[in-house]
Parts: sequence; C-alpha cells; structure tokens
Amino acid sequence: MKALAMPFIATHSSTIPVAVNERPNVLLVDDDEAVLDLMARLLRHQELGVLTASCGPEAVAIFEECPEQISALISDFNMPGMSGLELCVTLRDQNPDLPAMIVSGNLNSQILDAVRACRYQVLPKPFTLEQFNKALPKLLPKYYLARR
Repeated sequence: MKALAMPFIATHSSTIPVAVNERPNVLLVDDDEAVLDLMARLLRHQELGVLTASCGPEAVAIFEECPEQISALISDFNMPGMSGLELCVTLRDQNPDLPAMIVSGNLNSQILDAVRACRYQVLPKPFTLEQFNKALPKLLPKYYLARR
C-alpha cells in the first residue's frame, strides 16, 4: 500500500494545524464519530488538512482560533444544538467567501432550497467515494486546478 503524506497535523482538539506544502485545511463537522472519522480519512487521502469538530459550537471555536487557516467547511446538516446550516451562516458572517458543503441523509426540498439559496454545496448521505471525490473540486477549485 502506498503511504500518503499528511499535509497537516490536526486532531479532535482545537490544535492549530501545521502547514506543509501550502495545502488547504477543511473544517469537518459531524456528530456521528464514525462518519467524522471516515470523511476525515477521505480528505486526508486527497492530501487535504483536516480539523474536526463534533458539533457546531466546537467548530465555531476552532474557526475563531484560526480563521485564516481554514479553506473550506464540510458539515452535517442535522446536529444537536446548532444545525449545519446555522453553522455555515455563522462562519460566513466572519468569512463571506468561505466555501461550504452540507452533508445530510435527511434533506427535503425545503432544506435543499434554503441551502442552495445560500450558495452552499449539498452532498446527500449515503454517498459513494466517487460522489465525494467529485464534490471536492467544486468546494476547492483552485487547489484541484493546481494539482493537475
């Protein structure tokens, strides 16, 4: 198996990642630990830095600690305390250009309309590896164009 270089060092704590090779950091938020772990591994496989949070308030705290180091947000929609949509709005208040993707297994047309009206990408759960990998270049187009 080919070893993958980790572009950043980050854990579940709010430890600020250490940049290597100017790779983007993705703030990944999901209250389901298994989903969070899987998506973090998929992002690291794409040589992206990953900061993880298990809820909206934790993600806000991480973002406020290092807003200039976070290139994109991927968040579950349904989480206790703060929805993914509320999180996106909160972080976009601080950085209007922050690319964001909502991931959820419970998206109805009303939620989809609200998410798309705010210019957030949507990835329905369950998703395939191919769907996930196709969504990332839309979230971080400059990074993926530079990789070609």
